[in-house]
Amino acid sequence: MSDVRLVEASLEITFDKADVNPDEFEKEFIKISDADDDSIGQWLRVAKARGDVAESDPAMLYLMVELYRKMDRLEQLMTQSAPKQL
Repeated sequence: MSDVRLVEASLEITFDKADVNPDEFEKEFIKISDADDDSIGQWLRVAKARGDVAESDPAMLYLMVELYRKMDRLEQLMTQSAPKQL
């Protein structure tokens, strides 16, 4: 078993017992798992599921998605906005 290392961070975390209100914790889990996926990631996942990208060049598609994400990050820097982190 590996050793636990604690690192100072500017992140505040609180723990609650899940048996108090399990529905609330399930909603929070779903919200956190969806927060990591941006709109282009959601579109790509749906397009792959439908088979719309089967004939596309995977390298070109990956590059276009990454370019979109970089443009999105630049826009956030220019407008001084940031996505809400849970």
